[in-house]
Amino acid sequence: MRRLRNAAICGAVLSLWLTASAGAAARIDLYTGSIPGDASPESILTGPDGNLWAGEIGSSGALFRVTPAGLIGKILTGGGTHPLDLATGPEGRVWFTAHGTSRLGVVNPLTEEITEHPFATNFSMEGIVGGPGGALWVAVSSPNAAILRVAPSEAAGELANTAIAVKASSQPDQLTVGAEGDVWFTENAGPGAIGRLTPATGEVREFTEGLTSNSRPAGITTGPEGDIWFTESAGSGRIGRLVPATGRISEYSTGLTIGAPQRIVTGDDGNLYFTASEGNGAIGRITPAGVITEYGEGLAGKPEPWGITSGPDGNIWFTLKANPSRVGRLTLAPGISSSAATSVTSRSATLTASVRANAQSTSYHFEYGTDAAYGSRTATTSAGAAGTPLTVSASVSGLAPATTYHFRVIAENATGTTYGADNVFTTQGTGAAGPRGAGPAPVIGKLAGVEPLSGSVRFQNSHGAFVALTRATTLPVGAVIDTTHGVVKVLTALPARGRTQALKVWGGIFRVAQSRHGNGLTRILLKTPLACRRHGRAHAASRRRGVRTRTLWAKDSNGRYSTYGANSVATVLGTEWETVDSCAGTLTRVLQGRVRVRNSHTHRTILVSAGHSYLARP
Repeated sequence: MRRLRNAAICGAVLSLWLTASAGAAARIDLYTGSIPGDASPESILTGPDGNLWAGEIGSSGALFRVTPAGLIGKILTGGGTHPLDLATGPEGRVWFTAHGTSRLGVVNPLTEEITEHPFATNFSMEGIVGGPGGALWVAVSSPNAAILRVAPSEAAGELANTAIAVKASSQPDQLTVGAEGDVWFTENAGPGAIGRLTPATGEVREFTEGLTSNSRPAGITTGPEGDIWFTESAGSGRIGRLVPATGRISEYSTGLTIGAPQRIVTGDDGNLYFTASEGNGAIGRITPAGVITEYGEGLAGKPEPWGITSGPDGNIWFTLKANPSRVGRLTLAPGISSSAATSVTSRSATLTASVRANAQSTSYHFEYGTDAAYGSRTATTSAGAAGTPLTVSASVSGLAPATTYHFRVIAENATGTTYGADNVFTTQGTGAAGPRGAGPAPVIGKLAGVEPLSGSVRFQNSHGAFVALTRATTLPVGAVIDTTHGVVKVLTALPARGRTQALKVWGGIFRVAQSRHGNGLTRILLKTPLACRRHGRAHAASRRRGVRTRTLWAKDSNGRYSTYGANSVATVLGTEWETVDSCAGTLTRVLQGRVRVRNSHTHRTILVSAGHSYLARP
């Protein structure tokens, strides 16, 4: 199960897809369509057009467009080109490396037009990824081991490229773009390593601490927490995890019975999925906690599972390389996120969540009660069968005033049942007057409106003591608010008369700041001191009062807000995001929308989109 930060936050909006699933086993479906038996497809990609794309290195050489319904169409490349690995370019086309030739190919998903670009140098190319700087990054194993930076803007002829050398014996294989925008890659030749290339400087570093020698690192992906996950394909195999902040590697093999793990991808449910090609093969799942499960029912005759991707329908898609070649799909139980309680009164509330059906008929209901045993439930309702998330809700009534309730959502499809995280909310007292949110008006740069939404919220009074915030009111700009165990709505004024903007905050202690002049930008500053060593020692006061990690979640609706950590400033563009300050740096994780992150040390600005994160190091 994915580890949730602040899982018991009162009424918090937690947009992390959950996989606390039970019930029926995941199902494997196989599709052939127009794929020749000897096609040997090694790669599969979810393309920018909402379909899947697979490339073959056998037979005549072709690309295959696969719809989420499993319909497969064949597109010939011509000229004996055999697509080896696929990536979406920065301009929205699908690029591929050509097996056995020194060419890059590109297909326009809308017109199916294919263009091939030869290189004067006889490169032997492996993996490819679309990365930072509007470039494509290609792993090259010969004539010299290198990572190739390719500018895809050329319309014809040889593409502008720069080869960045890595250790001669390394044999770079697969690539991924990390949370900070660095390009990470596996080094498949002995003794093996994980490499990191920093695009801004061209610096290449290799990491081997904790890595078994000669384990043949192969596939690689960036995990949901920003760590680098990879497969080790030698022998019975392992799954590796590298923490960028420390460079240390952990290896997992318990539960891995099918050998030779090949490619790996991060699923929409927050787990990692990989192919294992030995024997009859399997699709493996590893949780962020390192628990491995294998799925092989439906695979027989040594089909060699190889390429893998998270599909547009929320399920896991993969290729079977051996004759007969096929494309497969591993169905997943529903995904759940964004649980919240809204419209809370003394007697009623509306429970909401986001449910992803993963293209299977799905139903849901809420459980609620005065403790985590719940005891009451809402009616079972359909969540449809779409591949995209759906916001669901249910109203509950007959509640007791001034009482804390627990609740969770449960969603079920043919693959399994998913249990949402436990959340809580507190009903209003019988003496509460008027609707929640009715408080004094904020004044730009002077007063901010604050309203406790759920849980326990405190603010720091004029004597420096924290006291409970029990109703909607205004506080002076500069107030310090503690939402470690609750959720608060912050309302600040905009320059136009009568206009305001609202922000939900939870999971930490922060200070509200806003200038009396300007466009109304509101700054949210993390306040708990960090106890980090600098140059061998920590400041004495920080050691006494500080922590090694401080966290804050926030969600807005196209307002003007920035969160300030020790090493970066995140300016939001209508989103939900998390700021994690630690001694390793300031991590900005985006769950919805986009965030513009300004590194306080390098003065670089990074645009971080949903599903990604950025770590600004000290």
